[in-house]
Amino acid sequence: MLTEMPSGGVAYNGISFALGFQSSREDFEYGVYDDQTSSGRMSLNGIKKLNLLRASKETLRVKDEELQNLANNIRARDATIKEIADKLTQTAQAAEAAASATHTMDEHRRLLCSEIERLRHYKQWKDKWNNPCSR
Repeated sequence: MLTEMPSGGVAYNGISFALGFQSSREDFEYGVYDDQTSSGRMSLNGIKKLNLLRASKETLRVKDEELQNLANNIRARDATIKEIADKLTQTAQAAEAAASATHTMDEHRRLLCSEIERLRHYKQWKDKWNNPCSR
Protein backbone atom coordinates (compact mmCIF):
# COMPACT_ATOMS: atom_id res chain seq x y z
CA MET A 1 0.00 0.00 0.00
CA LEU A 2 1.48 3.34 -1.11
CA THR A 3 0.81 6.36 1.11
CA GLU A 4 2.05 9.87 0.43
CA MET A 5 3.51 11.61 3.48
CA PRO A 6 2.94 15.34 4.21
CA SER A 7 6.71 15.85 4.34
CA GLY A 8 7.02 14.96 0.66
CA GLY A 9 8.13 11.38 1.28
CA VAL A 10 6.17 8.21 0.79
CA ALA A 11 5.35 5.12 2.77
CA TYR A 12 5.13 1.70 1.17
CA ASN A 13 3.82 -1.21 3.25
CA GLY A 14 4.55 0.73 6.43
CA ILE A 15 8.14 1.63 5.44
CA SER A 16 8.61 5.37 5.08
CA PHE A 17 10.95 7.01 2.60
CA ALA A 18 12.23 10.55 2.96
CA LEU A 19 13.09 11.26 -0.64
CA GLY A 20 14.53 14.46 -2.01
CA PHE A 21 12.39 14.10 -5.14
CA GLN A 22 8.76 13.31 -5.81
CA SER A 23 7.87 9.74 -6.53
CA SER A 24 4.68 8.41 -7.97
CA ARG A 25 2.60 5.29 -7.75
CA GLU A 26 4.02 4.29 -11.13
CA ASP A 27 7.49 4.14 -9.62
CA PHE A 28 6.34 1.47 -7.18
CA GLU A 29 4.41 -0.40 -9.87
CA TYR A 30 7.57 -0.73 -11.94
CA GLY A 31 9.46 -2.08 -8.93
CA VAL A 32 12.10 0.63 -8.63
CA TYR A 33 11.87 0.47 -4.82
CA ASP A 34 12.77 -3.19 -4.57
CA ASP A 35 16.34 -2.27 -3.59
CA GLN A 36 16.09 -1.04 0.01
CA THR A 37 18.56 -0.92 2.86
CA SER A 38 17.78 -2.41 6.26
CA SER A 39 16.80 1.05 7.55
CA GLY A 40 14.02 1.26 4.99
CA ARG A 41 15.72 3.89 2.85
CA MET A 42 16.39 3.37 -0.81
CA SER A 43 19.80 2.15 -1.78
CA LEU A 44 21.94 3.85 -4.40
CA ASN A 45 20.96 1.11 -6.88
CA GLY A 46 17.25 1.81 -6.31
CA ILE A 47 17.79 5.54 -6.83
CA LYS A 48 19.67 4.83 -10.06
CA LYS A 49 16.79 2.64 -11.25
CA LEU A 50 14.31 5.40 -10.40
CA ASN A 51 16.39 8.04 -12.18
CA LEU A 52 16.76 5.75 -15.21
CA LEU A 53 13.01 5.13 -15.26
CA ARG A 54 12.25 8.85 -15.06
CA ALA A 55 14.80 9.65 -17.77
CA SER A 56 13.33 6.93 -19.97
CA LYS A 57 9.80 8.26 -19.42
CA GLU A 58 10.93 11.80 -20.28
CA THR A 59 12.76 10.54 -23.38
CA LEU A 60 9.62 8.68 -24.49
CA ARG A 61 7.51 11.78 -23.89
CA VAL A 62 9.89 13.92 -25.97
CA LYS A 63 10.05 11.29 -28.74
CA ASP A 64 6.25 11.01 -28.73
CA GLU A 65 5.99 14.79 -29.08
CA GLU A 66 8.50 14.73 -31.95
CA LEU A 67 6.54 11.96 -33.68
CA GLN A 68 3.30 13.93 -33.29
CA ASN A 69 4.99 17.00 -34.81
CA LEU A 70 6.29 14.88 -37.70
CA ALA A 71 2.83 13.39 -38.25
CA ASN A 72 1.32 16.90 -38.32
CA ASN A 73 4.00 18.02 -40.82
CA ILE A 74 3.31 14.98 -43.01
CA ARG A 75 -0.44 15.69 -42.92
CA ALA A 76 0.21 19.32 -43.90
CA ARG A 77 2.50 18.22 -46.75
CA ASP A 78 -0.06 15.67 -47.90
CA ALA A 79 -2.72 18.39 -47.99
CA THR A 80 -0.38 20.66 -49.98
CA ILE A 81 0.45 17.85 -52.41
CA LYS A 82 -3.26 17.11 -52.84
CA GLU A 83 -3.97 20.79 -53.58
CA ILE A 84 -1.16 20.89 -56.16
CA ALA A 85 -2.38 17.63 -57.74
CA ASP A 86 -5.91 19.03 -57.97
CA LYS A 87 -4.64 22.22 -59.61
CA LEU A 88 -2.51 20.21 -62.05
CA THR A 89 -5.54 18.07 -62.91
CA GLN A 90 -7.61 21.20 -63.56
CA THR A 91 -4.82 22.65 -65.69
CA ALA A 92 -4.54 19.42 -67.70
CA GLN A 93 -8.30 19.36 -68.25
CA ALA A 94 -8.26 23.00 -69.36
CA ALA A 95 -5.36 22.29 -71.73
CA GLU A 96 -7.20 19.30 -73.16
CA ALA A 97 -10.34 21.41 -73.71
CA ALA A 98 -8.27 24.16 -75.35
CA ALA A 99 -6.59 21.62 -77.66
CA SER A 100 -9.96 20.20 -78.63
CA ALA A 101 -11.33 23.68 -79.33
CA THR A 102 -8.24 24.51 -81.40
CA HIS A 103 -8.67 21.32 -83.42
CA THR A 104 -12.34 22.14 -84.05
CA MET A 105 -11.49 25.71 -85.09
CA ASP A 106 -8.80 24.40 -87.45
CA GLU A 107 -11.31 22.04 -89.07
CA HIS A 108 -13.74 24.94 -89.56
CA ARG A 109 -10.92 27.07 -91.00
CA ARG A 110 -10.08 24.35 -93.52
CA LEU A 111 -13.73 23.99 -94.54
CA LEU A 112 -14.06 27.77 -94.95
CA CYS A 113 -10.85 27.96 -96.99
CA SER A 114 -12.06 25.24 -99.32
CA GLU A 115 -15.47 26.96 -99.61
CA ILE A 116 -13.72 30.28 -100.44
CA GLU A 117 -11.64 28.48 -103.07
CA ARG A 118 -14.76 26.85 -104.53
CA LEU A 119 -16.55 30.20 -104.67
CA ARG A 120 -13.53 31.83 -106.33
CA HIS A 121 -13.54 29.16 -109.07
CA TYR A 122 -17.29 29.52 -109.44
CA LYS A 123 -17.00 33.30 -109.82
CA GLN A 124 -14.30 32.87 -112.47
CA TRP A 125 -16.47 30.40 -114.34
CA LYS A 126 -19.53 32.65 -114.03
CA ASP A 127 -17.59 35.72 -115.21
CA LYS A 128 -16.34 33.71 -118.18
CA TRP A 129 -19.88 32.68 -119.23
CA ASN A 130 -21.40 36.09 -118.59
CA ASN A 131 -18.84 37.90 -120.71
CA PRO A 132 -19.56 37.16 -124.37
CA CYS A 133 -16.14 38.40 -125.46
CA SER A 134 -14.32 35.86 -123.42
CA ARG A 135 -16.02 32.89 -125.07
